[in-house]
Amino acid sequence: MKFLPSRRFADESVRATLESGSKFAGRNARATLEMVYKGQAGFFVDLEALEGLVARVIRRRSNGLGLIVVLILSAAILPAAAGQGQHSSRSHAQGRFARAADKTFREGLQAKLPPHLSTLLGLSAEEDCPVMQGVVRTGNVVQGFDVSVRNKNDIVLFVVDESANDQTLYLTSPAGTLRKLVSVKAGEGDVARITDKDRKAFEKEKRFWVDRLAPVGTSK
Repeated sequence: MKFLPSRRFADESVRATLESGSKFAGRNARATLEMVYKGQAGFFVDLEALEGLVARVIRRRSNGLGLIVVLILSAAILPAAAGQGQHSSRSHAQGRFARAADKTFREGLQAKLPPHLSTLLGLSAEEDCPVMQGVVRTGNVVQGFDVSVRNKNDIVLFVVDESANDQTLYLTSPAGTLRKLVSVKAGEGDVARITDKDRKAFEKEKRFWVDRLAPVGTSK
């Protein structure tokens, strides 16, 4: 793992706090830990080296101060490290969705969102919205991926249940954030309040299209 120059300051500050427990060192370490937790210090945490340092300090100190500082250190460092992994995973998923949108815009079929749906989604004022579209049919269910020709940042994922005449449309963007939900029941459409169930269904649709258009291991 490559460390940036500021690692030395972090190591010395943490060591000073753990070993001396002085107020001055405590202030330095608190500032350092806050920077680590917020990702502002500009360095990575070497957890193996940190574990060794903590073990040495625990052997040297028998009072409660060292233990308290160790607990504070663990609480700050470990969530930050976990957060780095989660952020990387989210960024990778967002990148794949953006590639799926770009592929649809370049290679999709020319289509139009009808005026009433475009208006509910906020993409037009009672006008058709030209889109590039990808469509998959499975029995009576049709899944679609639309990218607006006027604005590539406007993306609509939709699911149509032809047997019930129901339709769900998710307005999103290349970043993959759910911006608006339109629900059509028995031919009547309206903007719907987004629930946790809706978010899970939206994520399922995103995964379907990402796996289809931008599989893992592809870059274009």
